[in-house]
Amino acid sequence: MGSSGARTSRRQRQAGKSIHSGPLTVLDFPPEITIEIFQHFVPAYPARPEHLGDGSPLILTRVCRQWRNIALDTPGLWRAIQVRFPAAAHERNVHSIHIPPPEAVHKWLARSHPLPISVGFRCADTGGLPLWLVERTLAPLLDEMERWEYAELVLPSRLLPCHLAPGKVHHMPVLVDLRLESVARAREERAILSTIDAPGIQSLHLRLGIRGSYTNLLSTRSFSQLSRLKLVEVRPDQVREILERTLPKSWSVTSASRPSRAGGMSTLALDANAIRFDLIHFLGGLALPALKNVAISRSLLMAQPHYHPINTHGAGSSFDTFAATIRRCCTGGEALASFTLFNCGPFGIGDGRLSFRYECQRVFQEVATIELLDGDYEGPPGLGS
Repeated sequence: MGSSGARTSRRQRQAGKSIHSGPLTVLDFPPEITIEIFQHFVPAYPARPEHLGDGSPLILTRVCRQWRNIALDTPGLWRAIQVRFPAAAHERNVHSIHIPPPEAVHKWLARSHPLPISVGFRCADTGGLPLWLVERTLAPLLDEMERWEYAELVLPSRLLPCHLAPGKVHHMPVLVDLRLESVARAREERAILSTIDAPGIQSLHLRLGIRGSYTNLLSTRSFSQLSRLKLVEVRPDQVREILERTLPKSWSVTSASRPSRAGGMSTLALDANAIRFDLIHFLGGLALPALKNVAISRSLLMAQPHYHPINTHGAGSSFDTFAATIRRCCTGGEALASFTLFNCGPFGIGDGRLSFRYECQRVFQEVATIELLDGDYEGPPGLGS
């Protein structure tokens, strides 16, 4: 820290002399202005640059020695990182991609101390890469779990990091947003998942496979803090278990027929392409008085036993039943702020985009915003991803 302060003082004195000696160049700027410029070069937090991708602060360190010293001494430039492994078969040649060495990831995050960080790790399939390489690259990120504020992990089925050993509780005091996807097999899931205690968490996105252990991932007090929850390919009974864990201490389930209640949850998104269940029956078992945003995948809606394209239009249709169930059992009669039908795909002529939009607008007349999205759902309108 002493040498860093000395370098800063020397740069400030040199900049002060330059101001009075003639025209300025970018190298004559005071460090505070240079740092401000650097902050606009990297993606706005919590967006994550890749190690050598666009917006990487490493680019700034390769211009000159002065810029390198300033960049290395600015923790805010290093508080976000994305590590991405090749996804497609043609990308699996190690020599055609850049995977940062574990030591480089460790140094990157060390420069960000003591700030909270945003981390991303995507490796859905190891392909031809050795598993030890994936594990070693992930390890520096897991070592900094206490500083995670935003995190997105996409893990391959074969990955069994010892950091996530069963029975261990990870205390993550600043975690706000967690997205975890894994295609772990049933025999692996207990070795991958453990309990996270995150008292400030607000948003949770999980895709753990059909047999994934959703209910043990967060502590009870962490579940109770959620305002945004997305569960992909989850069994209905697991959803009920999770919602029961979000109950306030003053409320208890006294009957098996009593609805599961989550008092603070404002956003609910359901996407279950690999699981079929009665959506009306499921929603009828929920009590979400604070719910403001509902999102349903088109495939899930069309697969419902109560839904049929011939019986979509007009009062009393199955779509009316769906809307009435949401109003009665999920919102206590209060109007939703938004309803979204997502993963609609590129509708063509005759595929029903206009019909879907008309029906959404008809049965949800009181809803302020109605959206039909071709792709995935990333949150309520205006919230961003």
